[in-house]
Amino acid sequence: MVMDIVNALQGIVLECCKHPYGCRVVQRVIESVDYDCVTELLQVIEPHSLDLTEDQYGNYVVQNVLERGYPNDRHNILQQIKGNIVRLSMGKYSSNVIEKCFKFATPNERQQILEEIYQNNGILQMMQDQFANYVVQKIIEAIDSLEREKIVELFIKPNLSILKKVTYTKHILNLLETLDDTHL
Repeated sequence: MVMDIVNALQGIVLECCKHPYGCRVVQRVIESVDYDCVTELLQVIEPHSLDLTEDQYGNYVVQNVLERGYPNDRHNILQQIKGNIVRLSMGKYSSNVIEKCFKFATPNERQQILEEIYQNNGILQMMQDQFANYVVQKIIEAIDSLEREKIVELFIKPNLSILKKVTYTKHILNLLETLDDTHL
């Protein structure tokens, strides 16, 4: 029965990922079917991760693969969205995918994400955005104290007077104040 669903998804999986009910079917298949049976579906989904990440339904499928897939699946998705982390963090749907990317990334992949958001002060843009500020909060909660201090020293302290005036940034500043190892 379940394999019939997997077989039926062949050739239409991308359309299903972008459909309000179809995305749920794809997610249930990923959750309940043996990994070897869904590998072909994942090989179709992963190259389209960037597009699906920005889709109101497709983003749920990408999040599901990040949570339940193998490390190579997570790596493939990260490769697709690399170079777009800051922009995607500011999207209503894609910001949730970026949170999951960081949560399930390897230490090396996390470092790559951090380096990308540090470029051109991307993290400052993220802190001031209605969706991306949540991504920054999750990152701050997940990183070690040295990396947090780096963010504070390089990005927050030099811009503190501006950041204090931004509604979304206040959540980040409050979070940093609750962490014992950070000094604003």
